[in-house]
Amino acid sequence: EQKLKAIAGFFGILADQEMDYVERYRRALDHLSRSLPDLSNPFLADIRKDFPALSGQIDEFIHMTRQVLLDFYREGLEKGIIEGFDPLLLVVSDEAVINAYLNPEFLEKNNITLQNAFEEYFRMKFFGLLNETYRTSAN
Repeated sequence: EQKLKAIAGFFGILADQEMDYVERYRRALDHLSRSLPDLSNPFLADIRKDFPALSGQIDEFIHMTRQVLLDFYREGLEKGIIEGFDPLLLVVSDEAVINAYLNPEFLEKNNITLQNAFEEYFRMKFFGLLNETYRTSAN
């Protein structure tokens, strides 16, 4: 429960209209990278098996996270800050990445830290794979 509350701090960051959109996303990812290191998929599986009440809280948290991210991406689309991608697909890609990052074998096998993984994901998500020259020519 304490861990979910700590992780949920990123909800407030994404909602903080005092910061610009990109800064909110960067800070939210930074918050997640500092909040998630001691979680792993095996740990979450053990919770689901041994503590069904907590499992329900985790499911509710995941549902809230999806909605917060969906709202955030919709805001970015409405403001013309992000490209016209389907917000639901953006949320699904975030979930897939976070699930991979929660797997300690993934990080160890690829010799990357959670912090570095989130930083790279942020760069890819917001700046794309192509450098500026090729982005222009691709359009």
